[in-house]
Amino acid sequence: MCRCGFTSAILGIIGLILALTTSLIFDLILQNYVLLGPNSMSVDLWSNTPKITTSVYIFDVTNEDEVMKGKKPKLVERGPYVYDEYHHKVNTKWNLDNGTVTYQNVREYHFNAKASNGTPEDNLTIVNAPAATISYLSYYLLSLLVRVGCLLLLVIYHETAFVTKPVHEIIFDGYKDPLLTALRKLKDILGDLIPFPDEMDKFAIFYKRNMSASYDGAVSYTHLTLPTNREV
Repeated sequence: MCRCGFTSAILGIIGLILALTTSLIFDLILQNYVLLGPNSMSVDLWSNTPKITTSVYIFDVTNEDEVMKGKKPKLVERGPYVYDEYHHKVNTKWNLDNGTVTYQNVREYHFNAKASNGTPEDNLTIVNAPAATISYLSYYLLSLLVRVGCLLLLVIYHETAFVTKPVHEIIFDGYKDPLLTALRKLKDILGDLIPFPDEMDKFAIFYKRNMSASYDGAVSYTHLTLPTNREV
């Protein structure tokens, strides 16, 4: 009986302690592991995320000469070209007065040869995006006079409907295009009269995205705070 009574007393004391401290324990777990703040244990994981992968597939045009004669394109899917991707939060500012954090996101990419079906040196034939964009805009959105001027530019600079480029230029590095080069020179002369972005001196799917702090712009994110005066 004494042993049972002693055990019951111990359990009662433990239960009382847990009852009194459950809220505090939960508060500490929430504060240190769940909430995002400048001093939380999850901030390092948030600032430099673990590796994720980006897989890129590209359709290779295998009959460009026939397409130019009016036939349907024959497309072959190439890839995946797999890249290990890491995100780094930089220029971080914690705004504790309103519970937000402002930062810029840097994306870091590294080609993963083992996971890929192909290499960055593969030469593929794709639609010439700068020429195709100009053609579409001139045909559907611009006046007749401007349309004629755009078509003359395409002819003068010998733009073609398709280009054959290595994968690394198509995805990240970018390839030079005579029309983009001409617009760049024209912008240098006329300044803001030419609505041409500074970063468009080449064309690529993710041009200037790798290791850029400005590509995603500044991000403002609302993080949670505890209903106390303590900082997270």
